[in-house]
Amino acid sequence: MESLDTQPIAQPNSLSKTEDRGNVRSWLWALLVILAAGGGLAWWFLGRTRSPQPQMGFGPASVELMAVETNILQDQSSFIGVLDAQEGVQLKPEIDGRIVQLFVEAGDVVSLGDPILKLSPDRNQAEVNTAIANTNVSRAALTNAQAQVRAAEAEHRRAEAEVALQEEEIGRMQYLVDQGAASQQQLDVVIRNRDGAIASRTAASEQIQAAQAAVQEAEAALNQARSQVSVVQADLADTLVAAPINGIVGEIPIKIGDYVESGDDLTTIIQNQTLDLSLSVPIDYRDQLRLGLPVHINLSTTTATGQESRSIGSSATLEGRISFISPQVDATTQTVTIEAVFENNLGYLSDDQRVEASILWQERPGVLVPATAISRLAGQPFIFVAVPSTNEETGTPQLIAEQRSVTLGAIQGNDYQVLDGIESGDTIVVSGILGLSNGRVIQEAAEAEE
Repeated sequence: MESLDTQPIAQPNSLSKTEDRGNVRSWLWALLVILAAGGGLAWWFLGRTRSPQPQMGFGPASVELMAVETNILQDQSSFIGVLDAQEGVQLKPEIDGRIVQLFVEAGDVVSLGDPILKLSPDRNQAEVNTAIANTNVSRAALTNAQAQVRAAEAEHRRAEAEVALQEEEIGRMQYLVDQGAASQQQLDVVIRNRDGAIASRTAASEQIQAAQAAVQEAEAALNQARSQVSVVQADLADTLVAAPINGIVGEIPIKIGDYVESGDDLTTIIQNQTLDLSLSVPIDYRDQLRLGLPVHINLSTTTATGQESRSIGSSATLEGRISFISPQVDATTQTVTIEAVFENNLGYLSDDQRVEASILWQERPGVLVPATAISRLAGQPFIFVAVPSTNEETGTPQLIAEQRSVTLGAIQGNDYQVLDGIESGDTIVVSGILGLSNGRVIQEAAEAEE
C-alpha cells in the first residue's frame, strides 16, 4: 500500500476565535432587535385592525371615564412680552427737606390728593413771619411816599396860585406907574415877588417828581416782600407731598430721616387699570396679523421676577385686542412689534411684568381631551376608549378598553387637541390608564366603590 503524504491542518489562533465569537454575538443581537421590532409592529397593526378581545382571568380595572364632546379648537401661537402702564408718574419733592413722616407703603392703592409723605423744610414759620413783617414795612414806606406826593402836589398848586396873583399885581402896578401914581421901585418889588412865586412853583414840581419816584420804589419793595412771603409760605405748604393721580405706589427707596432735595426721586405711582402689552412676533406670522385679533394672557405663568401670579386657577386668562401693528420689521430679530390693550380692573397684572401671551388666529369645532388620557408607545400617542361588550360567561354587559392610535394637535390649556382617532360621542378613559392594556375589562371608579 502506498503511503499518502498528508499536510498538517492549520489551527486557528485565539484572535480569530474571538473575532468569530464577536461576529456571532452581533448577528444574534441584530436578529433579536429585528424580531422585537417586527413583533411590536405586528401587535400595533393587529391592535388597530382588530376589535379587542376581553382579557380573561383579570378583574375589572377601576378607571375614570369621560364622554367626548365637541369643543372649540383654537389655533394660537404663544410669545413672551412685557406690560407697560399707560399712565404713571415719578414723584419728586418741590423743596429741600428732611422726611419726617411716611403715609404709605409700596403696593398701596392711592387716590388723587392722598398724602404720601411729609417733609421738614429748611424754612420755618419764623421766616414766614419775617417776610410778612418786611411786607408791612414796605407797605408803610409806600404809604409815606404817597403822602409826600400829595403834599408836593398841594405845594405846587399854592405856588401856581401865587404866580397868578403876582402876574395880576404886576399888571396893576404897571398901570399906576404909567399914570404916575406909583414909582418904578414899587413895580420892581412886585416883579421880584412874581419871580419868587415862579421859583416856588418849580420847586414844588420837582418835589412831586421826587415823591412819585419814592412811590414807585416803595411799590417795588412791597411787591418783592409779598413775593418772598409767597415763597416761604409755599415752601411750608409743599412739606406735604400728595399723589397727583390715582394708582398704586411703587418701591419707596427713602425712609424717615433721609434728607431729600428738590427733584429727587421719591417713588412712583402707576395707573395699572389699563396696560399695553408689547410682543415681538416673527415675520412668518405677519400676513396673519390684523387689528382686533384676540390676545390671551395666561395668569398662571411665572413673572420675570420668578414669583408666581396670584392663585386664581391654572387656566385663568385675560383677553385683550391687538391695537397696533408696526409697519416696520426689526432687521436684527426679523420680528414685527405689536401692541395689545388689556383692562386690569382686578389687579392681576403689573407694570413691567413679563408674561406669556397667545395670539388667537382662528377657532373651529373639534375634540379636546385631558392630557391624563394620553398614553404613548414607541412615541405614538394612544387613547383608551370604553367599548360596550358582553361577558361570555354570564352574558352581562361590560366595558372593555380599546386602545386607539390618535393624531394630536396643539395643547390648549390642560387639554390636547385630537385631530383624528376619536370623535364626539366616544367615552374615553381619563384616569387609571397605568397598567391598562387593550381589551382589558374596565369599570368606572364610582361603580367600583359601590
